[in-house]
Amino acid sequence: MEGIEKIPLFDNHSHELDYEKCSYTPTELSISYLHGFRDIEGGGAGGEDWVSEEQAFDLQHFGVVKTMVCHLSKRFGCGATLEEVTAHRNRLTKEGQWEYAVSLYKDQNIAGTMVDSGLPMRDERTKFPCRVFRLYRMDPVLEHLYLSCGTYTDLKREFLEKVSAAIEEGYAGIKCHIGELFGLAVYPVTEYEAEKAFPSFLMGDEKASEIIYFALFSELMKLCGEKDTPIHIHTGCTGGSGNGKIQNLDPFLMAPYLNNREYQKTKIVFLHGSYPNVRNAALMTHMFPNVWMDLSWVLPWTSLDFAAILQAVLGAAPHSRILVGTGQHGIPEMAWIAAKTIRSALGDVLDHAVAQDILTGEQAYEAAEMILYGNAARMYRL
Repeated sequence: MEGIEKIPLFDNHSHELDYEKCSYTPTELSISYLHGFRDIEGGGAGGEDWVSEEQAFDLQHFGVVKTMVCHLSKRFGCGATLEEVTAHRNRLTKEGQWEYAVSLYKDQNIAGTMVDSGLPMRDERTKFPCRVFRLYRMDPVLEHLYLSCGTYTDLKREFLEKVSAAIEEGYAGIKCHIGELFGLAVYPVTEYEAEKAFPSFLMGDEKASEIIYFALFSELMKLCGEKDTPIHIHTGCTGGSGNGKIQNLDPFLMAPYLNNREYQKTKIVFLHGSYPNVRNAALMTHMFPNVWMDLSWVLPWTSLDFAAILQAVLGAAPHSRILVGTGQHGIPEMAWIAAKTIRSALGDVLDHAVAQDILTGEQAYEAAEMILYGNAARMYRL
């Protein structure tokens, strides 16, 4: 699509970058893209000493790692091998990754990012070469409050006070892991039911824990509706194999709960496109006017499959409620590669729609502008 490279991009989901690390081995660089067996209990956190020779070989053949090598080899003018692109980037980052990140963000016109981090607001470690917005993590707050509150009433009051204070401080959204913790088959809980379950919750009862969490989630839904603050829900399987609720992450499971009009003024963002249930997430945005979907992690991890995924999403979801992001962490190539991938795939899909007389050229360009930047600009009032 002509002109798509000039549209700014908003990265709807990112994590901190490690600006101090100056060099990587080829295996360390490929591990940056790894979920899955790294997340198994006892696995590694980022080094390579725990990776076997066979696993290191497999890492080089992940589609997303091959895409990284493809793009970086063209940028550096070197051979398309993991070893060569690693050596070239190490020469550029010998003083740290900040200047390198600046050049990549400028190259792809990345204008803003939503950072998911446990670090304090405006912490130097959450800086990016673009405008930064922050997600407030609710689950670590709850874990802390569980240890100090003696009644459900106290827990609810203190939780809502902390969320309200975070919104006042400038956090642009609330991050929630309800799916991994209890699944997406959320149900309403009355105050009486929560108070009744609280003693069992304190004793570690799993069902009581679910009741308390769902009760607090409903209170959060009401508060965020009043404050016009979106709730970002981690959905889908992004490769973490330790997820005990993986079978309960279909976004359709949340439909009965969202039929309650009390919750329909609260914006919900399904992070990571509910992958692999991407079509179901797209249909949820079709069914509910307060549901949005974000394609971070899908970009760039699904690599060769991304254009097909994007076409499926555009076929069902309102183009006005699709967000793009990266889910990047550690190294700035992820956002750069994702930006290149989305521009290429989105341009091809929309050009094909124009050629098939499904969209006009003007409609296609408008969709590209909304998906790359305009939808985020509306949601976060840029």
